[in-house]
Amino acid sequence: MKKLLSLFLMCVIMFSFSACGGRQAVNKENDNKNPTQNENVTQTPDSKTPNTESPDTSLPDEQSKPEVQVPDTLRHVTQIKDVNDLFDFAKSVNNGDTYAGETVYLKADIDLSGKEWIPIGKSRGTSFQGNFNGGNHTVKNMTIKTFNGNNANIGFFGYIVDGTVSTLKLEDINIDLSYTTSPGFVQIGGIAGYMQSQSIGVGISKCKVSGEISVSDTKNNALFIGGMVGGLDTNQPNTTYKMSLLESTVTFYIEGGMSYSGGIVGIVTTGDYNDENCTISDIIYNGTINDGATPDSRVGGFSGMFNCARNIDIKNCLILLKLNKTINYGEISNLTGLLVGDQVVGCQVMSLHHVYGNVTNRGSIISIPYVARNQNQIKYNSCNGNLNPSAPLNLPFDSKNWDLTNPDLPGFKF
Repeated sequence: MKKLLSLFLMCVIMFSFSACGGRQAVNKENDNKNPTQNENVTQTPDSKTPNTESPDTSLPDEQSKPEVQVPDTLRHVTQIKDVNDLFDFAKSVNNGDTYAGETVYLKADIDLSGKEWIPIGKSRGTSFQGNFNGGNHTVKNMTIKTFNGNNANIGFFGYIVDGTVSTLKLEDINIDLSYTTSPGFVQIGGIAGYMQSQSIGVGISKCKVSGEISVSDTKNNALFIGGMVGGLDTNQPNTTYKMSLLESTVTFYIEGGMSYSGGIVGIVTTGDYNDENCTISDIIYNGTINDGATPDSRVGGFSGMFNCARNIDIKNCLILLKLNKTINYGEISNLTGLLVGDQVVGCQVMSLHHVYGNVTNRGSIISIPYVARNQNQIKYNSCNGNLNPSAPLNLPFDSKNWDLTNPDLPGFKF
């Protein structure tokens, strides 16, 4: 029995020794292999093989967090080089970026063909409050056919507060709107719907606009329509306005409503204080106003209404106004003037210096005053008289800015 037990123990020991030696041989053989021979081995999540890569020390939330993208609506654009920059600039203003104290530069011509333009600045709370320098570049084919609701401000800019626009050209604009809600008012201009001074002032200079503005209204709303600006308001103390070197050839088509339409601006409103820094100079309007609004609508080659409680000088203007309008002389419906359709009672002195032009209605030259109403507060200085004004052959304008090579169609050199 003892012999059998000894034999059994000896077999167990020999088997254990053989197993250990086999494992050592296998491991030694694997260690001698080229590591690349095991590249195709896939490790399961339960693998115990240690990870030799650098550990990921980021927090779990950081590992899954996507790259932050700033929305286009918040992009702050001061250099406009293409149509995408222009739309991003408009979006940023309409989302509350005022650009107050900053200058935005247009660096290239832009064609808006096939695109619906949304005005830059929708209200006082989302207004443009900086300086826009067009760099003498041209924006072509601006099209607006949608209202933003009652009391809308329509143009390349919708609403400007204490801001300026300079050296900008708009070519072949197409503003075509139907106004069917009430009550309300609309301010429409090629450059800006509404420019308002709050604490500093507003200005527009060296700008040109061509194209058409068509407005129809079925609710007898107030329509303030200008080739450049719909409404300009500086009815705040110690604020200024400047309008200079402006050329408009815009054609108007107006049906219905109570309209105040001017070749340059629909209505000008100022406060009851004087400021010598307020100027209007070097103005050209050479266009047609087709006025089918209410009988007492206001029409002027410069502005439809001048609601001015301060003295003002208007210098160096050429108005070639072509009308298509029913005019009843001697009645309030005759609120049509070469320069201004109506001037509010109680206005201060309006001094005109070298203001020339002529007016035709349905193809015939007509005799019409510079300002259709409240003419007693007007002073004329070299203006070719009050009635039947006409441009002299040699216009006494500054040749530095005026191009007078064609006396029948003068313009500006910029």
